[in-house]
Amino acid sequence: MPRIFICGGPRSGKSTFAKRLGEETGLQVISTDRYIGVSWENVPLVAVKALTHAPDWILEGIQAARVLRFWLNTQPDAQVTQVYWFNRAIVNRTARQEATAKGVATVFASVRGELSKRCIPLFESSLPHDYSLALAFGATDPWGNCSE
Repeated sequence: MPRIFICGGPRSGKSTFAKRLGEETGLQVISTDRYIGVSWENVPLVAVKALTHAPDWILEGIQAARVLRFWLNTQPDAQVTQVYWFNRAIVNRTARQEATAKGVATVFASVRGELSKRCIPLFESSLPHDYSLALAFGATDPWGNCSE
């Protein structure tokens, strides 16, 4: 039951990577862009309600970090298989996109401790092509404290 979050700021390669990962794994890719029109503060609630009914998926988008935080806070027994964090733009950003990226990074920083506590594999890099899709289902103890 893979449930994968792909988080990062604008123009960091989230959608491209999610599409490739979805093609490789056969998992449904869900973009938080589908929630455009839902008020900013309600997106995590709406997304989590939809995601809890689907057995496996890849969630990506600007709001993915906020959805992840809400998921971890409200779904203590729900599994998260992996989290990918893209921390740099691969193309130039506008000033507004840079401000958004800082906000996304702040939200993501707030979940790092919980990811480690729950031993949820985290892959992070400055560039999406640093990742091998083969890693998607082959991670072992990225935190160094999760040995079985």
